[in-house]
Amino acid sequence: MALVNLIAIVYMQMNNILSFFLRGFHHIYPHVYGFILSLNAVLVVLFQFWMTRKRSGYPPLLVIMVVNTFYSIGFGMCSFVSSLELFLLAMGIITAGEMINTTVCQSLMVTIAPEEMQERYIAVFGLRWRIAMAIGPLADVWVIDNTDPNWVWCVGGIICIVAALGYLMLHARIGERFKNLIQQKDQVQIVE
Repeated sequence: MALVNLIAIVYMQMNNILSFFLRGFHHIYPHVYGFILSLNAVLVVLFQFWMTRKRSGYPPLLVIMVVNTFYSIGFGMCSFVSSLELFLLAMGIITAGEMINTTVCQSLMVTIAPEEMQERYIAVFGLRWRIAMAIGPLADVWVIDNTDPNWVWCVGGIICIVAALGYLMLHARIGERFKNLIQQKDQVQIVE
């Protein structure tokens, strides 16, 4: 759950600080920020189902590791790019990770939760956004006031790499048990 919360905090930077960062430090105006976020929405509409099909069958913890690698590249890019085209590319990379992440994490919660507690697991999983909304803006303001604003994105990229390594280690430790659990749940559903 700690890894999930860290990633949510990094992801919220797109909503918390990106528009301020683009205008204040790169002179890219708010309507362009809207265009960047619109790219996110358009990509999700066009490719979500395709991405969901492509990722099925792969070990979920490794898929989440790949997601965090995408996030690391996309958010990390924001620390050193300055043109609109490169910010759009960064958003495309972040969105690719988002499309994979959405379905994997939700199905992961349902898979690991005992049947009678699935709602609770999903509710606790949903708290990650509230935690991110509480911590993210405070962290942003502190970093911008006390250091170079590019560190918001650099640190975000580093956090995503750490999370990716965390998921890789988690897969190495429990990947096989996890695979067996998924197969058992699938067999129970087929029997029913």
